[in-house]
Amino acid sequence: MISKIFVKNNVLIILAKHHVAYIELNHDNTKKTIKNLIKNYTFAKPTSIFANVNTIKIFSDRNFIQQKKAKTIQKKHFIELSNAIFHNNINNPILYKKFEELREIIKYAKK
Repeated sequence: MISKIFVKNNVLIILAKHHVAYIELNHDNTKKTIKNLIKNYTFAKPTSIFANVNTIKIFSDRNFIQQKKAKTIQKKHFIELSNAIFHNNINNPILYKKFEELREIIKYAKK
């Protein structure tokens, strides 16, 4: 249910993974339980970071994280056309004929 918990400026911030978890954690009884647990923990360890927590704030994780996506600039790719000048060293007569047809297509595509 919880993705992150941290303390900032004496505020315990809890990030919930889902909006249903946010609703569940934001309930008054749950907040009271969390405050009691913090109080018991700081009683045992008074030097912890939770000792100065005054309030608890709960956010949904998707609303808290900045959703700045870096814009990817796509480079334009230019395809260099062939001059249809190549050596056809194929021994198979069928493939030889296909490559010669390809050569003719390339020659007329450039015009």
